[in-house]
Amino acid sequence: MMWSNGLTAHPAGDEVGAPVVASYRAIYTRRDGRVVAVAPLDVADLHDQATSFNADNMHDLCLPRRPRGARLTGVTIGGGLIQDPNGDPNSAQTFTIPRPG
Repeated sequence: MMWSNGLTAHPAGDEVGAPVVASYRAIYTRRDGRVVAVAPLDVADLHDQATSFNADNMHDLCLPRRPRGARLTGVTIGGGLIQDPNGDPNSAQTFTIPRPG
């Protein structure tokens, strides 16, 4: 998830906290086709920008160990919990991770 110039909690614009962390899910698919949704342990700022003006535009999900025999196939986040620099809330989103090669 990325917005230029900051990613903060909606509606107050504070650093993201427990509600945002709780809304993320890493989606794994096991070899037998069963899907497993895993909550992150935390969401961290990547500190990918040199200035604090836009330092929070990407987040790193801190995940527990991958389920045995599974591969990461997607990430979801609930809607209305984070906002862009204009204060606009995010919609619910699903990111699909393609199979390598």
